[in-house]
Amino acid sequence: MSLYLIAIIIFAGLILLLAEALVIPGFGVAGISGFALLGAGIYFAYSDHGPVVGHYFLGGTLAVSVVTAVFVFRSKTWRKMALNTTVDSKIENVDHEVVHAGDEGVCISRLNPMGKVRVNGHFFEAKSNGEFITEGTEVIVVKVIGNTLIVKTK
Repeated sequence: MSLYLIAIIIFAGLILLLAEALVIPGFGVAGISGFALLGAGIYFAYSDHGPVVGHYFLGGTLAVSVVTAVFVFRSKTWRKMALNTTVDSKIENVDHEVVHAGDEGVCISRLNPMGKVRVNGHFFEAKSNGEFITEGTEVIVVKVIGNTLIVKTK
């Protein structure tokens, strides 16, 4: 096998590995094929042209792989693909002195079965007992569990 063909096989393997890392999610056919092509190219370099040429191809493949990995990690490629949002919400603790079982309130959002309600002028996360309650419906607090109110329609 010619040296040019071996170089093309190794180059194709590197391209497949880059595609697997940057474009295709997970690890699958492209990654396995890329490793197989790299291995095949290095194998043919050793078997067809001897250990000296094989060492050159092995060293060159490792060097190009390291340089490519450094370039990919230092470039802004990962910043473009990463999710750059922060979660700035917080869980509001239910003040057991503000809301009690039997208090009345109004649904701020649809409860299907979770949503928001306003009870005694405060907003809380609420859950119905499996029923869907539309926005604006008056509800009664059945009980308070942790940070969630269990409500039913009035």
